[in-house]
Amino acid sequence: MRNASLSRRAALGVLARAALMAFVGAPVAARARTRAAGAAHTPEAPLRQIERILRSRESALALGAAYLRLRPQEASVELLLDRTGFGGAGGDAPWTALHRDDFRCDRVVRLGGWTLSETELRLCAVVYLSSA
Repeated sequence: MRNASLSRRAALGVLARAALMAFVGAPVAARARTRAAGAAHTPEAPLRQIERILRSRESALALGAAYLRLRPQEASVELLLDRTGFGGAGGDAPWTALHRDDFRCDRVVRLGGWTLSETELRLCAVVYLSSA
């Protein structure tokens, strides 16, 4: 695995985007479903969606690497896509609901002083594994 560093600013950016998406996730998810309905489902499509959600590839790589060091049994793109809602045909991604549920049910991971949901870290792990 790569040695990837994560600045507090980059981690805060990922968290802020995730919180914003949790707040406005329904309209964004509806637009994504509309776009996906007209497009063929390809393996690259979920990765492009995930990278747009996370925005900072550098932060996603660092967080994904750190998560997989803690949970090496999840080092499968297919498994991670299924667990984040990106694995099904049609591109329907209920990740925002999963993200909120993670915090409600205490499915969180503490990394470098940050508390992150399993769902957002799994999305970062997809980016990390896809870059290898």
